[in-house]
Amino acid sequence: MLRRSLLVALTALTAGGTLAAAAGALAQDDAARDDARPLDPVAIVEALEGQVFLLRGGRQVPLEVRRAVADSDEILTFPDARVRLRFADGTLVTIGPNSRCLVAFHRRDAEREGDILRLIEGILRIFTAEAASEAIKVRTRSAIASPRGTEWIVERTPGSTAVFVVDGAVAVRGTAGGAVLLEPGFGTDVPDGAPPGEPKRWGQARVDDALARTSFR
Repeated sequence: MLRRSLLVALTALTAGGTLAAAAGALAQDDAARDDARPLDPVAIVEALEGQVFLLRGGRQVPLEVRRAVADSDEILTFPDARVRLRFADGTLVTIGPNSRCLVAFHRRDAEREGDILRLIEGILRIFTAEAASEAIKVRTRSAIASPRGTEWIVERTPGSTAVFVVDGAVAVRGTAGGAVLLEPGFGTDVPDGAPPGEPKRWGQARVDDALARTSFR
């Protein structure tokens, strides 16, 4: 799991003192919460543009660069905003504008699928680290995307989910059944209550739009 030895891994990923600051912020958040359950850090904010908020324990606070993100945190981005998270294995996740994403990291068992980002709405882009022992999956209302490659995009719009592969391969399974394997340049649309559509090569305009919304200017 990515959570194993997370503090050691994040120390290697951040410049001197940044992990201490992030851990300190988490400790303050712990103290401010009513329950005694400790926060479980899984990533750190590497870059940010515009208004991005963290929903934690019923509170909404502005996100900042170098802040730790914990299990069960929810990320909310406003129009023209985006945030890039770096996970302990080096995986980078950029959440684009008008998005809402829940970090759901759990130990794998019969009922849980392991490390998952639940994309409630909006768009995100993932660079899966080659060294990742257990790659992060993305789940939406209509689809579950499991990477077998290094760069891919998931977008959730009302009534449908789109998945596109920039590099590598991604297996997409519909929550209503059916599955497809996407290769570079191909994408699929998964309507709610339906299986993934046949993989199709995306037009350049659609690709450019998705990349633009998940890139920093």
